[in-house]
Amino acid sequence: MEIFRWIKAWGAVALWGYLLAGAYGLVEGVYHLFKLSPESGLASYLVPHIVFYGWTGFVFAALLFLPATLLTLRDDVKWRRAFALALSAAISLLLTLVFRFILPLRIDFINELWVAHEWLWGLLIPLIAWLLGTIVLLNMMNLLAHKLTLSPRMSLIVPVVVMIVSTSLWPNWQTEQRDSRVGNLEVKVSEQIDQPNLILISIDTLRKDVLDKNFKTPAFDKFAQSGVTFANCWSTSCWTLPSMTTIHTGYAPGSMVLDKYTGLPADVTTLAEIAYANGYQTAAIASNPYLSNYYGFDRGFEWYDHSSVIEPFVPAKDVVLVRELLRQIEKNIDMDDGQLLYDKSVNWLLNKKDDRPLFFWIHMMDPHLPYRGVDVNGDRPLQLPDHQWLKDGQFKSVNKLRDALPDVSHDVKKAVIDLYNLEVEYSDYVFGNIIKGLQDSGLLENSIIVLVSDHGEELFDHGGFEHGHSFLPEVSAIPLVVRFPKGESAGSTIDSPVNLINFFTSICSELGWNYEAARPGNDGMFSAKPGAEEFFVLENVLYGENQYAAVCWPYLRIESDVISWYRIDQAEAVLSSAPDDSMSWLPRIAEWNSTMDEYEFINNLETTGPGEDIQRKLRSLGY
Repeated sequence: MEIFRWIKAWGAVALWGYLLAGAYGLVEGVYHLFKLSPESGLASYLVPHIVFYGWTGFVFAALLFLPATLLTLRDDVKWRRAFALALSAAISLLLTLVFRFILPLRIDFINELWVAHEWLWGLLIPLIAWLLGTIVLLNMMNLLAHKLTLSPRMSLIVPVVVMIVSTSLWPNWQTEQRDSRVGNLEVKVSEQIDQPNLILISIDTLRKDVLDKNFKTPAFDKFAQSGVTFANCWSTSCWTLPSMTTIHTGYAPGSMVLDKYTGLPADVTTLAEIAYANGYQTAAIASNPYLSNYYGFDRGFEWYDHSSVIEPFVPAKDVVLVRELLRQIEKNIDMDDGQLLYDKSVNWLLNKKDDRPLFFWIHMMDPHLPYRGVDVNGDRPLQLPDHQWLKDGQFKSVNKLRDALPDVSHDVKKAVIDLYNLEVEYSDYVFGNIIKGLQDSGLLENSIIVLVSDHGEELFDHGGFEHGHSFLPEVSAIPLVVRFPKGESAGSTIDSPVNLINFFTSICSELGWNYEAARPGNDGMFSAKPGAEEFFVLENVLYGENQYAAVCWPYLRIESDVISWYRIDQAEAVLSSAPDDSMSWLPRIAEWNSTMDEYEFINNLETTGPGEDIQRKLRSLGY
């Protein structure tokens, strides 16, 4: 019957779409294998290329068979013609999408044309290329259709076998990645332990003054009332990578080489590895590209979700079509949105069946550039000035504003600050949802919950903008609130200076975690007494000339090509002259550096650099 012939032709075109597209995937996989030198095994690397391209070809061919059928109904050998046309169009479409991604990446002038005329270079020209490619491939597919005649069983058996076998070999990536992160760690406890959970919630670019009453942050305020507020907490650096390194390793940024494309040394033990070795279940969800597995922050986590990769596609992350898919998703969906991280976190927590105590880390990005202007309460409609840097209620032109300083109008500055404040309010909203999620999952009362930031943000306080450029207090001073189990010491405030160099050792001491290698910090951060940490150092700037800063309360000394002094116990950190005992600082700085030199680690600098997806994400954030 004719209907069965059509069904068989449709099945054949889909199966051969899988076979031919999978063959292309194999070629691309082999090319990447030699170029990227991945750590995974041969099969684990090639199979995802074959399977992803294969199923893409299967879907394309199956969908295109209907219009191909309508175009060939008048042909004497319509089934064969429909087969050839659909298969040609499917393979041509696949190749068009591949080159649509590759060419702007490899050829600068095409990328420039694409940016200037995306409708032409991103849509119209690829459409023309797809049609031309279909015509070029049509003769070849006609020969294939004639040879198969859609009847010999072998013409269907071969692609079916290839599809079943290759799909069944898809890597068990969750188990493999878990083993790579914790498989070599030795658990030092032999029985179930009764310890509080540790929930670490870090919020990127959150200024210390968000805990003041000037901000609409009811969730932060309520949380502070249930915990201990460290009103004078300082980071160790002014950007994410070095400051989060201190939180997760207990070492100062100067102890290792950390830069835009160089992460944690392989022999540095992380907080998650310590937690796992002490009998804790470990899980994390992070959104800053500097906290991805490339930089080493996934080590020690049994479950690790990073927003730069969609989980089901993890084994195929190097596949060009997957990278194009991620690029399109990033254009239309903010993968760093705190609510998305909350949804993933709560879903994981509610499905958690392990009885071990939990170390859970969430890193939110919402206050970070670009500012999206999300008005979560709906009561602060902003009247933004008509300016090229402010479009659609958002601010994304960080590089242009940065280059224009100090010649930026008051209206633009106010608009940027207002947009940042909205991001803080949105972070507060998501944070409140996270706390409720912890309560719903039964984790709230038996957990140490830490709210902290990696650094603040310059909002023209001293003429500058964003972060990574200086160690001024608006960047280096950060909020820190710790809620202890059952609300112990709720509502109290510690006003004496504390520094994140002591966070690792203090939290390990609080939880009774054993760690082998010594750390430079002390373990008394949570019981800080006035003057206990009056001297500490800030280091590692991202931009400009090298800088080095030291705090000896109440003064801040910043050294670059000149030395600047600030009184930081006064509002807005007043520029000051050197204190009378300024010369006594030099031995203290030398002693600090000498102590930190004992903990130096050498990074393997022979690195290929992060993948294109991470580099693209860094560019989108203004780095």
